[in-house]
Amino acid sequence: MEHINPVYGSMGCNQLLDVVFTGLKAKDKEKLSFRILEETTGWIYDIRDFNSIGSTIYFSMPVFRFPRTDNVKTNVIVYYEGQEIYKSPYVYVVGLDCMYSLFSSFLLS
Repeated sequence: MEHINPVYGSMGCNQLLDVVFTGLKAKDKEKLSFRILEETTGWIYDIRDFNSIGSTIYFSMPVFRFPRTDNVKTNVIVYYEGQEIYKSPYVYVVGLDCMYSLFSSFLLS
């Protein structure tokens, strides 16, 4: 594993996440799985669909469905053949939803 990027996004938009591997082979991609875990509520989201280009896997982060007024720290967990091989923090940022909404309305006007 090299890295996961970005490490934050809005609660309401499906942020595209890149998982970059070192030397990932085509046959290994089918042995990978991904899970999003938020420990406070116990929320778990298993990523079922992902795409790849070379050694990079990418997928959309799920919308965080619990109403919150503060940021939410989750973990993106990478599994290979069912064994955890990497964990990276990902923060759902409350203020980004407002910024996206304002920016979208500005572009459409």
